[in-house]
Amino acid sequence: MLSFPKFSVLLFLLLSIKIYSFQHKKILPDLNYIKTLSMKSNVMIDYLTSIKDYTIITDSDNNKELEELMISNDLKVYYVNINNLLDKDEILDTLKKNHNNLETSENIWIFHKGFFFGSRNDVYKLIKNKKGDF
Repeated sequence: MLSFPKFSVLLFLLLSIKIYSFQHKKILPDLNYIKTLSMKSNVMIDYLTSIKDYTIITDSDNNKELEELMISNDLKVYYVNINNLLDKDEILDTLKKNHNNLETSENIWIFHKGFFFGSRNDVYKLIKNKKGDF
């Protein structure tokens, strides 16, 4: 059996470890990642499109050159391949239903500050206008 002084020292150590872990977040896991796993598809799209000014969402890595083109033109862009997400089919269905690409048949959606911007051709027009090549 623990005597009172030993018990109080043990209690003090446990409390100080717990307080330290809350202040410095050493023992507690980061729950933000777990929260993103359980998001609905439209909430996940909103989250992804809020990271940078422009967001490219696609179902492959075939559009990396578009990301590089945008970066080289000083556009802050975030590239998302939905094949890397757990609920990719649900997100793809939501994108197709809510943001239909009429100009192209490829699965690429570009957002600007959370709002649907368009597709590849719209980015080309943006860069052309930015450079002043009318």
